[in-house]
Order: sequence, then C-alpha cells, then structure tokens
Amino acid sequence: MKRTPLTIRSRVASVLALLALVMATLASTAVAPAPAVAAAGLTVVEEERLSERLHEITVYSPALGRETTMRVLLPRGYDSRSPEVSYPVLYLLHGGIDTYVSWTDKADTEAFTDGMDVVVVMPDAGQAGFYSDHYNHGLPGGTKWHSYHIEELIPWVERTYDVRAERNGRMLAGLSMGGFGSFSYAARHPDLFVSTAAYSPWVDTNFLDPVGIDLGFLDREMLYATWGVRATEEVRWRGHNPWDLAENLGTVDTWLITGNGRDENGNVVDVVEYGVHAMAVSVHERMTELGVDHHWEDYGPGGHTWEMWERDLHQTLPQQLAHANANPPTPEAFSHTTIDRSYDIFDYRVSMDRVALEFSRLQVHGPTSFAVEGSGTAYVTTAPVLEPGTPYDVTVDGNVVTRRRSDSSGRLNLAIDLGAPHLLQQHTAAADLVGRGLRRAEVSLQPVSHLL
Repeated sequence: MKRTPLTIRSRVASVLALLALVMATLASTAVAPAPAVAAAGLTVVEEERLSERLHEITVYSPALGRETTMRVLLPRGYDSRSPEVSYPVLYLLHGGIDTYVSWTDKADTEAFTDGMDVVVVMPDAGQAGFYSDHYNHGLPGGTKWHSYHIEELIPWVERTYDVRAERNGRMLAGLSMGGFGSFSYAARHPDLFVSTAAYSPWVDTNFLDPVGIDLGFLDREMLYATWGVRATEEVRWRGHNPWDLAENLGTVDTWLITGNGRDENGNVVDVVEYGVHAMAVSVHERMTELGVDHHWEDYGPGGHTWEMWERDLHQTLPQQLAHANANPPTPEAFSHTTIDRSYDIFDYRVSMDRVALEFSRLQVHGPTSFAVEGSGTAYVTTAPVLEPGTPYDVTVDGNVVTRRRSDSSGRLNLAIDLGAPHLLQQHTAAADLVGRGLRRAEVSLQPVSHLL
C-alpha cells in the first residue's frame, strides 16, 4: 500500500474535488447519436480533408456502439511516397473536458510536424473517459474507450495507412487526462508501444483517497461508472493507475514532464497543475524506487496551459522518433503486473484461474526462467524461444515437478500452483482485515537433450 503524507493527500484531494465541481458546470448536454449498424472492426462513415496533411475521419466503433471522430496528420508527400516507405505512428491523446480537435486547433501540432516522417493519430476519448473500459457497476453498457483504442483503432490505422505495424512503430503522448492514458496504455501494453510521454499528467489516482473522485458525469454516465466506488472497487482503480503499474514501464522509453502550478514567488496560481504536479512527482519517485529508467522534468513555475504542452511535444517527439527508428530489441527480461485474468505480454500467455479480482505478476528473468505471483493456478505458455520438440525439466522453487516437451514453435504450456485462490477481492476492507498474501513461484526450465 502506498504511503502518502496525509497532509499532501488531503490538500490535493480537496483541490481536485473543488476542480470537479467547477468542471461539472462545463459538462456537455449533447445527446449521443443513435448507433449505426455494427460491423467487424471500424467502419468509415465520413472523411474530410481539412488541409494538405490533416484529415478528419468519422468511424463507427463496435466497442463504443456508436460513431466517433478522429483527426489524422499524414507526412508531407505521403500520397507520392515510395512503396517501400512506412512510417511510425504517434497516438496523441487529448485531456479532460476536451476533444480530438484540441491538438490541432489549440496547438501548433500541424506546423511542428511538417517535414517529420510520422503519422499522428488524434482519437476522441470523451470528456472524462480516462482511456478505460468503464466498469459501469457491473452492468452492461459501459463505455469501452480502451477496447476502441487498443483493439479497433490501432489495427484500423495499420490496415489503412503505410505504417510500421510493430512495437517500434507505435508511440504515445498525451496531456493531463491524456497523460494518464499515455502512461496507463503503455503500462498495460508495454509490448505494443516503444515510447510514451505524459505532460502535466493525472497519473496517480491514489491521491484521491479515501473516496476517490470520478468525473464520468461529464460524459452523462452514472456516477463512478469508470472504475466503480473506490471503497469497494479500489483494485479496479489501481489496475489502471500508472503508479501501481510503474514497474511495467521498465521496457518503454518514458517521458514525464510537469510544472508545479506556482508563480516565480512560489504562490499557487494554477490549482490544476498544482494537483497533477503532486501526482507526477509521486510516479517519478515510484519509478526511481523501482529502478525504472525514465526521462523526468519538473520545470517549476508553469500552469496547465497549451503554451507548456506545445513546448513538451516539441521536446519529446523528436527524441521519441529517434528511439523508435533505432529499433530497440524486444526485451528478454521484464516484469508485468496486472489485474487482468488473462493476457499476452512479449509472447508469453498467462491465464489466472482464481476467484477474486486481484493483482498478479509475471517476472521473466530470461528464456528459461521466470516467476509468477498470485493465487489459484497460473496457466503460463512461454514465449517461443526454447528448442522446439525438446523435453524440459520444469523446476518450481528448486523442486522438479514435471517434465514437458516443447511444441514445434518452442513453447511450453505449464500449470503453476499458487495455493488456494483468495475469496475476497483485493484492496477491500474485508480482505485487509483477514490479511492476504500472493504466493510467488520461481520456475526454471532445463533441457533434457540426452533423451533425444
């Protein structure tokens, strides 16, 4: 459990609570359009060319169950490119109480990227969607921004444009709520993105203890539809929260930039930047504690303004592009923490057979050893890096428990016993009262080549 000084937490929570009330008065009352007929993947409804490079595209999203709009900036000369040319993509995310048009209407993004070999995709994410599939209190109909962006938008972009359909071809950046999205998406899917940048970011929802603040009403959703009431669904909040997922960013080129909301005399002049500054510092300290390399800049006096975010984009995008174009290799060692029951990460496949919602963790040391933490049974399919068709002794915590032959692709399918599954959801009062511990199992794989 994170230890945050109560005075700082209370001050930030009070500031953000006041902000939420102010923001509520700005909420849009527009009624969403009636959904179109669902189709497999995104369906283009309308496309308008706004300038030589800038396109505005409306699509129907099955995940959202309605139409949504994005803007796409193509490189100059895209229409006359050579057939062998493909471009990296920057997914540029907007902040709260804003839309997909902001990065081109309020900033010099179009002019700044002129001459750069990059496709810039600017999707919508709602006034307060927080780049998540909304829990909606367990009821059907929750808005699914994560599914739209990750499962629909990225494949559509890679089918539609000549872009690099690989990890080294995908970058993220965003401001405020979009900074949350850029870090949360990269932490939940470090195998999809090579770099991420967060400007003045809302990146640690633990600062909102004990009740949490939910702004879903800005999108005309039920209160606390995003991740649920924190008192009973804290693990869902943490499962999307960059602070709790900071270790996952160890394989991603990461940029974290913030001002402090003060003037040159140290007076608080921007309560929003003051609040997100505390969150950014918290994540920076967490990443430092974990030994996660990252680019950190606290530039001191500065507000929650487009002047700052233009500066941030100018600073990070050229360096993100240079990192992507250097084609860093796929990591052989990594750690991944998640509340997802099943997931794929760097060619490992994990499925947790458990009862209660809780975190689990996979830590890969190298091709023939890993550790897994959780409760119940972890079904792990290793990456295809072993010798195909070779028998391996599987050792768990120093004891040989079984012998398995790798398949033709060099994978092993393993069931790892992590003890009795927990019955109580993590980070609830009942679970904290009885106490709970996640079992860790160290697994090593030793080839038995002499049997061949």
